[in-house]
Amino acid sequence: MKAMLLTLAACTILSCAQTPSASETASKSPSQEAEAVIMEDVSNDAFARLMVDQPNALLLDVRTPEEWDEGHLEGAAHADYWGDEAAFQAAMDAIPRDRPVLVYCAEAGEAD
Repeated sequence: MKAMLLTLAACTILSCAQTPSASETASKSPSQEAEAVIMEDVSNDAFARLMVDQPNALLLDVRTPEEWDEGHLEGAAHADYWGDEAAFQAAMDAIPRDRPVLVYCAEAGEAD
């Protein structure tokens, strides 16, 4: 259920545009691609570039509170993917819809 909610929230937030063809995206920067991509797993380096290229993006950390307490990206919001489902839903409902959202986690799959 949570994975579906996060995916739904990310799909709603990141873009309503159709994904362009490979030839259309070949010359685009990561930030331009992010505007057209609904959801995509990226490397740490690509994520860092997106953070630079999209300074107004919301950083959303979906790790556990213990992982969050160990350290997190400055300015990030926190929504515990593995915690209380109602609290997670409330966090998803509070996400602004007028800017990109960059979701990060500790393991691949948590942000899917």
